[in-house]
Amino acid sequence: MNSLRSKFSLNHLEKIFKKPQNEIGRPKDQREYYKFDKHIKGTNITTKIKILRIKNIKMDCTITEFETFERLAIINEWTDEIMGNIYYDIIEEGKNKTSLTQNSYVKLRKEIMTILYPSAETVLYLKQINNVKQNNLSTSKIITMKL
Repeated sequence: MNSLRSKFSLNHLEKIFKKPQNEIGRPKDQREYYKFDKHIKGTNITTKIKILRIKNIKMDCTITEFETFERLAIINEWTDEIMGNIYYDIIEEGKNKTSLTQNSYVKLRKEIMTILYPSAETVLYLKQINNVKQNNLSTSKIITMKL
């Protein structure tokens, strides 16, 4: 199991699927966020969660951003339709936005993933994964005991 983890570590997979330099993401000082309330169930405590404004789908949509939004939606008990409407409104890019689904987050996320990773490039990604090699599977230690 550990060999699979090391073979497909997140860091290594990010290198394999690395986007072109102009599509990696915005520097932190150029990012703008929406702030949402996060209600902690069973308490009167409310905190804020920042969700990145999507000015360019290829630069701003990341798995981390999707996961942050999805955690917020679960905590606030949003439906798929509410999530879709909110996430659609977070997208400010006009070029791709008009072709995206608005009333279903599941469909919207799938469409965004298709923009980020076109199916025509799937073969390239699979070839890169096949080229991954692990040189050092494990190290065995032999212990000798004197009797």
